[in-house]
Amino acid sequence: MPEPKLFECPACGSPLTTDGEKPELTCPYCGRTVMVPESLRVHPEPPPAPPTQTWHAPPAPATTPFARVRRRGGGCGCLTLTLIVIALVVVGYLALLGQDKGLSSLQAAVGYSTPTPTVVPVSRPLTASLPRQAQYANLQFSVSGGTITNQIPAAATNHESLLPRNRAHAYVGLKVNNPTTNGIVADANLIALRLIDGQRYQEESGWGNWIESQSSMEGKLYFTVPLTATWEGAQLLIGKAGKEPASIPLDGPPAQARYPLVLNNKGQATVQEVDYEIQSAAVDLDSEGKRADTGRRFLKFSLRIFNHNRAGNGVTITAANFRLVTGGDLLAPVKAPSEYVLASSILQAEVVFDLPASTGRAELQVGDVGDSETRRLPVNIPAP
Repeated sequence: MPEPKLFECPACGSPLTTDGEKPELTCPYCGRTVMVPESLRVHPEPPPAPPTQTWHAPPAPATTPFARVRRRGGGCGCLTLTLIVIALVVVGYLALLGQDKGLSSLQAAVGYSTPTPTVVPVSRPLTASLPRQAQYANLQFSVSGGTITNQIPAAATNHESLLPRNRAHAYVGLKVNNPTTNGIVADANLIALRLIDGQRYQEESGWGNWIESQSSMEGKLYFTVPLTATWEGAQLLIGKAGKEPASIPLDGPPAQARYPLVLNNKGQATVQEVDYEIQSAAVDLDSEGKRADTGRRFLKFSLRIFNHNRAGNGVTITAANFRLVTGGDLLAPVKAPSEYVLASSILQAEVVFDLPASTGRAELQVGDVGDSETRRLPVNIPAP
């Protein structure tokens, strides 16, 4: 029975097996009808070639020893002997050459070929301390395990088999948690694997889904890598083009999270009987399920707003009550409350600005920009 042979589905790249008996088959992954490559099909054996006749030199005739031949003229006998020896050497070489050619023809006739080295199963588990985590767009990514192997799972092929030579799959177990109050999309093109040589390999399982608020999703990602690949110096990259990336080192000590960066900035200002108090401030790469653009950051303020109007009048607090002054520019917030605050009432609010990562000093302006009276609170931001 013909041995199963492996090749890739030209439509989806999945591994397929064939015994070469049929010219086409159906891909179990994408459902496409796939033509089996000509080189993998079984063909009738060619008729054996007629045996090659090998020419053998006729035996040399017996001669009388030269010592007994009486000749005149001296050196003629030695010359004759030399010529005969040369002729015998040439005839022997031609005979051997004919035998080699005959052997080659015979090997071709019976389908003999030089055996190729056997593909050996490979398995390199991820041995770093786990889990390893990173945050991106408010989603929390956690690596729970991994292995590099050239063995195809039985569930994918209905039998254990190996990938083609010089190829392997790097499998990574990943859990994604959404702690926010909004659903967030975890894009299938979000993940890549970078090896120690700097080469990037895109995730191929099609992983990705909408993750509801306060819920999580688990999956097994895989990347096609060289058979010689190892986990040494490898990193799981998370990010989209044009956004600040995140990464999870899969070797060595776990990376320390730098963001959110909490600032030691507090202050209070009163504008038209409304108190604005900074309770906390931080620089972050994520806000409202979004990732900061490359070279930018989110500046977040947690504010306590108290309306102590003596006449009992309420006040409306909106984005117009906040501006960030930096380098002579006035930046409007990307997130701000829109609330009516009764007299003698308190509003807890978050105000967020999108600013360049190079921003070092700024001022938070409070008070409606449409009025003549505003106040500014200084903000010091450490260099990136």
